[in-house]
Amino acid sequence: MKLDMHVHCQPISACASITPEELVVHYKNHGFDGLVLTNHVNFWNVEGHTGLPSDFDEQRKMYIETYERAKAAGEKIGFTVIFGVELRLNQPENGFEYLLYGVDYDAFAEMYPGIYWSQEQLWEFCQRHDIFVSQAHPMRYNDGKDAPNRRLLNAMEVYNPGPDDTSEVPMTGERAKKLAEESGLAFTAGSDLHHLRNRPQCGIITETDVHNQFELRDVLKSRKYKVFYE
Repeated sequence: MKLDMHVHCQPISACASITPEELVVHYKNHGFDGLVLTNHVNFWNVEGHTGLPSDFDEQRKMYIETYERAKAAGEKIGFTVIFGVELRLNQPENGFEYLLYGVDYDAFAEMYPGIYWSQEQLWEFCQRHDIFVSQAHPMRYNDGKDAPNRRLLNAMEVYNPGPDDTSEVPMTGERAKKLAEESGLAFTAGSDLHHLRNRPQCGIITETDVHNQFELRDVLKSRKYKVFYE
């Protein structure tokens, strides 16, 4: 099964311009079987600077409704959409971002103010809720030299072209793989797509089909998959 592990859409990710309905058709047309919708939970959203409701409960509701829209649109065309989160910590990690796989709605409600956590608090939360955590786009931080505590990760995202579709992904990906291997971490990969103009370029290929965030988490933990960039 061909899955992109890092994808954004409107309205929750204000930096994106693609709608949930456009998103699934775009990926289907590019030969993917599914995607993980990892919209942003960050300071700008939580503090109401992106036009989202300032009330936490309303933001969480909108986040889940956006996912449900994408999931329903995908079901109409035989395409799988899986719930995920991209969380940015503001203190004291200096803006590192983390992709969370295996998050249920109850854990998500508890996690939403997590931008104020330390990395240790995030790791404790993920351990308690059996959530798989991968550092997003590690090579953006001084070519991987600036880093969080890698002992508090399950994986690193080794391929990430981002919304600018960078041509440097193969080169940085090999360096990211080396850093992950040195720390005994698994690999993940995602296009970090934000716009219809972006081409889905990378992700994972699993040996078996996955239908939800919990099956995906278990596959990631088993490491029975391959990352790809095309």
